[in-house]
Formats: sequence, structure tokens, C-alpha cells
Amino acid sequence: MTNEEALADFRRRWEHSYVWLKMQQKSCETLVLVRQVERDERKVGVLHLESADYGAITINLGSSDHSLSFRYPQSGVFQHGASAAMFRRIPARQWKRGICVDNSYLDTTVRRVTGTRVALGLDSLKSAFEHKTYTKDEALEILNQRKVRSVALRDNFSISLSPTVNKDHLLLFWDNVIGRCDSEGKVTVFDDSFAADVNEVMK
Repeated sequence: MTNEEALADFRRRWEHSYVWLKMQQKSCETLVLVRQVERDERKVGVLHLESADYGAITINLGSSDHSLSFRYPQSGVFQHGASAAMFRRIPARQWKRGICVDNSYLDTTVRRVTGTRVALGLDSLKSAFEHKTYTKDEALEILNQRKVRSVALRDNFSISLSPTVNKDHLLLFWDNVIGRCDSEGKVTVFDDSFAADVNEVMK
């Protein structure tokens, strides 16, 4: 394989995707977006990266001071800022080496209810890797204070403020509304098949 072919293959697999960059000098890893894989006459190639921690980074392809690695965050529901969000892999489209819209799905759990969206990006992926969730009591306290719009619970459940005049909160499994609960956590389940799981999460 020629250098041009190797660079084209690297570009196809990594460009416009999110990966982990390990920096030997800083002895740390940071999540980066591979913005551009650039041809360079004097080097194998140049990578232009973006990091939430360090801003714009440029490294030489093949440098021993840096290495790229790839891993997915845990699939499921997690807290991202003021919203419960969810991450899923798309198994049928895995040719990209890094995380991208072709092989991953990330959005809020209430997208279909309120239209609130979140894009796949450095901040949202960082939240997906942290995978923060709350207990029922913590979630209700936060919601009742109107500090957030929705809150992630364990086991891929979440609670959201109601988008209508109904004061009861929405109870969701992934992005499906399966019931309601009042400000004290009393639950009305619409789908009995979720009753046992809801009782466990909301106890």
C-alpha cells in the first residue's frame, strides 16, 4: 500500500469521528474530534483535532508521542446538562473507527415529546462516558425545583417535566413514555409490562 493509499484509508476510517487521544507528555487521555486528516509532503500526514480540554491540536500521523484509541460509551440513558439523554450504537454501520453519526445515535429521551434535541458532540459524548444517573428521590427533588427539564434514572428510565397543563411528570423508558408520576413519586403506569421494572426503579 502506498503512502497515498494509507492516508486515504486512514482518512476514511477516522476523519470526522470522535476518538481518545493519549498524550505521552501530559500522561493523560482526552476525547477529541478528528477534524481533518491532511496530506503533508514531509510527513506521513497531519491530524487536526479538537478537544474540549485543550482546544485545537495538531499532531503528526504516526508520532510516538501520541496515540489514538477507540471505544464506545455505555449504551443507555444518562444525564447531560438539564436533560436526560441516551446513547445507542448502530451495529450495522461500523466501518468508521471512531464514534460518528454513521455508527452511533445520541439524543434526549424526550425528543419525540417536546422536540428538545442534543447533538453528538464532545460535550454530549463526555456525559455519555460519565453516564450519570440519579435515584428517584434525587430526580424528584431536582425536577420539583425546576432546575432541569428531565432526569436520568438507572436502567434506562427517566422522568421529565410535563409539556402540557398536566402537573404530573412523564415517566419514560428510553424515549418511550410509559407512565406518569406525581411530585412525590406516586406512579401510574400505562403499560403493565413495565410494572415490575418501574416498581424497582421508583421504590
